[in-house]
Amino acid sequence: MSRYRCYKSKIATSLGFVLASVGLSTTPVHAGLDQLWFLAEDSKFQPLDYVNPDGLISVNGDLPKNSNIVNMKDYNCVDASGESAANGTPLIIYSCKGGSNPGDWNQRWRSNPDPNQGWNLPGSFQYGNWTYYAGTGKSYVPPQIFPFFGTWGSIAVGDNWGACVDVPGGNDANGQSLQMYECNGTPAQVWRGGIPSFGESPFWIRSNITGQGVNRCWTNWGRVVLYDCAYDF
Repeated sequence: MSRYRCYKSKIATSLGFVLASVGLSTTPVHAGLDQLWFLAEDSKFQPLDYVNPDGLISVNGDLPKNSNIVNMKDYNCVDASGESAANGTPLIIYSCKGGSNPGDWNQRWRSNPDPNQGWNLPGSFQYGNWTYYAGTGKSYVPPQIFPFFGTWGSIAVGDNWGACVDVPGGNDANGQSLQMYECNGTPAQVWRGGIPSFGESPFWIRSNITGQGVNRCWTNWGRVVLYDCAYDF
């Protein structure tokens, strides 16, 4: 597998030591589907429900207002752990909950304070070939931040704009786990979907902390962490 961030064992050992020294995970990065995310909701556009080996997944949300964020590796959802939005709550990957149940707010996400328009969904969910991921033969809605394709912005949980996805301490080192924190608009809470003209996948969610120099993307390790964006998607 060809990747710009492959490294030899001595470098990997050094990286592991550095990560361990600052309390970050040294779990090896997984290339591919673990960095690809899509929006899913329950009440409309049923053709955009998705199939995993066990059948249709259960999702909740009401696009374009809010949505589950689902990972393509295991078809599980981004979840504010313990149904909590308190500062420091970890983001985990958990079985998707369905039925638009108000109790499932901790799996509903939006990128705009306006309760009526939470995601950028131009046209009828059409991005040309960008809505189609060839590895699965299914159509997907990319997680593009409101209001324009390629916009930088925050991502909040639930039905109120109060708690946002946050990089603890603004430290976006590889393996950094993400958390919930009171929305404050700082770079640690700013994200965007990938831009294909930059060689990125539109299904990425990447960090703003390092700007265009180093790309760190949401990655599914059973929790949501930051890791170098993989260009072999």
